[in-house]
Amino acid sequence: MTEQKRALILYAADNDITLPTSHQWSLLERVVAILSPIERATRDVSAEASCASDVIPMYIAISRALRSVTDDSGVQTMKKDILKEIDTRFADVMKEPLYAVATLVDPRYRGKLLAASDLAAASKRLTELMENGDTAATGSAQPDASRADVVEPVAKRPRLDEASPLDLLEAELQADTAPSHYTAADEVAEYMRQPNIQRQLDPLQWWSINQSKFPRVANVAQRYLSSPSTPVPSERLFSSAGDLYSDSRNRLSGRLADKLLFIKHNLQHI
Repeated sequence: MTEQKRALILYAADNDITLPTSHQWSLLERVVAILSPIERATRDVSAEASCASDVIPMYIAISRALRSVTDDSGVQTMKKDILKEIDTRFADVMKEPLYAVATLVDPRYRGKLLAASDLAAASKRLTELMENGDTAATGSAQPDASRADVVEPVAKRPRLDEASPLDLLEAELQADTAPSHYTAADEVAEYMRQPNIQRQLDPLQWWSINQSKFPRVANVAQRYLSSPSTPVPSERLFSSAGDLYSDSRNRLSGRLADKLLFIKHNLQHI
């Protein structure tokens, strides 16, 4: 309504309708300032790319955004009630393993928004998941020592006919320098030391590139980051299924409808 304020005033000039007073317009603008962060957050967590790791950051962001609104004269009670309701509904979200671990394995957040005690609990839970073997990495649990930025030598030195005493050291020089006993806690600590990526980047794409460096953490991330933050994407898929059938197309088989939905949903990745 506030966005159409000028249009309403122009329409009221030619028609006999009652518009809000100046004080009421001011109240409406302050209400919009309070509700705008919630509306934007709702759209963000309802996006296709949103996952469970966005829940805790979104809760913290909404709380901070509402508290940063200082021009709240006349709507202070409303603002206070909204904050109280949000804090009540999300009181235990920091301690919920799904959201805490998901935030931890997301390279955009990496648990930096968690309190010290919650971060310690999430790190312990992540280590337990890795040690229990429920999400054991395929192949070796050792991190891949090879790096994408390693530059191979341009040309090898010519080998002489006679063996050099340095050849005796070849095996030791080429050996993997990774610790012989690389525990789950070591892998978590090394992962946590990495810098966070930008929030706009895709965490799943980051993991597809760095999976070999943190194999066991990557397997946990694959499970926890696959959970959407809201059921909205699933509801959109059901709505799309309803759009497939019509009076002129009511004999479409379920198998063909499933394929059409799959193509529609994954067209951007094909």
